[in-house]
Amino acid sequence: MAYHPGEQAVLVVGGTDPTSGAGVHLDNRVLQTLGLHGFFAVSAVTAQNSHGVSLCRAVTGDQFDRQLECIQSEFAPRAIKAGLVCDSGQIQAVCSLQDRFGCPLIWDPVMASSSGGTLAAAETVRRGITQAAGRITLLTPNIAEAQALAGMRISCRDDLVAAASRILESGVSSLLIKGGHLDDTVFGDAENECYDYFNNGDESFWIASQRMKKGDSVRGTGCTLATAIAGAMALGHDLRDAIILARSVTGRNIGHHYQLGGMRFQSCQPWPVHYRQLPKLRYGNPQKKERTFARCDTDRLGIYPVVDSADWVRRLLETGVRTIQLRIKNASERRIEAEIIDAVESAGRAGARLFINDHWHLAIRRRAYGVHLGQEDIQRSDLDRIAESGLRLGVSTHSHWEMAAAIDLDPSYIAIGPVHHTTSKVMSFAPQGPGKVRYWVELLDGRWPLVAIGGIDLERARELKSSGVGSVAMISAITRAKSWRRATAELLDLWPD
Repeated sequence: MAYHPGEQAVLVVGGTDPTSGAGVHLDNRVLQTLGLHGFFAVSAVTAQNSHGVSLCRAVTGDQFDRQLECIQSEFAPRAIKAGLVCDSGQIQAVCSLQDRFGCPLIWDPVMASSSGGTLAAAETVRRGITQAAGRITLLTPNIAEAQALAGMRISCRDDLVAAASRILESGVSSLLIKGGHLDDTVFGDAENECYDYFNNGDESFWIASQRMKKGDSVRGTGCTLATAIAGAMALGHDLRDAIILARSVTGRNIGHHYQLGGMRFQSCQPWPVHYRQLPKLRYGNPQKKERTFARCDTDRLGIYPVVDSADWVRRLLETGVRTIQLRIKNASERRIEAEIIDAVESAGRAGARLFINDHWHLAIRRRAYGVHLGQEDIQRSDLDRIAESGLRLGVSTHSHWEMAAAIDLDPSYIAIGPVHHTTSKVMSFAPQGPGKVRYWVELLDGRWPLVAIGGIDLERARELKSSGVGSVAMISAITRAKSWRRATAELLDLWPD
């Protein structure tokens, strides 16, 4: 993720901070560290430090408007981050700018400084959100701000979820409630983790990250998170990916703070370069479920055909293939079970690894080597039973946010795709390309066996050899080849198990 400053730009609206611990001064440091250029429109001049806010004075309407005019007359931002906004005039100006450029708008609804002191009245922020709701891509309130916006107290997980639903009723597209200020007892084991909650009305998940130690608090973490989200979106990342990347940056900034005088400051960190720097994504229950999945007997699964019948499994085993996935769709459970029984017996005789796609209960019953699940399947499968049975678990990923979920599960292998366009199924994710495969190989640092999948044929498999990925999966490259035996032999020669 190497970018050069100025390639992409983010417009930031916010207040000053004479100590640079928050506000537009911190935002500028964050953007520069992430390889982005920042445009800045100052909404208010403040006097604040680690002891609190002693002054917050909004700039005049003319002063604010003229700042924006200077920016938009020459530049087109790829994203807008709004922090402190002081009145309806400033809100309307931001809305007009978003209308003009049509770029993502990330709004951190600042009401008070984390060190104490009011910056914007809650009613002003509530009216502003209603005014701008249809334009807000993501709202990022902390617990106190979420309570004010929802008009209710948040004292438990259910309260937080209910508050999110109330805020979404205002018309905001997506919401990320930052849970760092929740009392440690709310989630039971939250002394080691803090939980943020994402909801866009259609899907929701929790993001778990390491809780900072008492006494290590630094100001401006909300500024950093919202600014990094806007920065990631300016670089073309999906909102959910942007949140995961930004949460990594924010957590590392907190962990790398430094002392200057009597204040702690964030030491700005770049985009993550190792899987340990990513937060964990969890569906349903935010607390970590302790379970262990069986390991594969190799970290390089080799050629990995995905086929739809036991007959194909037998044929491929005869050629020397040792890792196969049986993927049957649109068939009765009786027929699926019969195919699984046949395929498991064949794989057992050959000493091969047979993964069953989706049908984990049948894979357990018929003692397959493993099961492969997509992200939606993870949420509706009994992962405890899968782990207890000794079944290996393979998980599909297409993005940073799905990777964050997979890493938290600690599966037996991780699949990366689609590498290229594929006709085998309708994909909601764009092809990642060989370069992104290399990125994932480096980020995951050999912790899990990796499988590249999606539109891979012999030439593309050859191209992926240099990426470091240990396995390539394919469907049509074998099953639709003019000579499937020859195609399989060539792939095995290129990529021996």
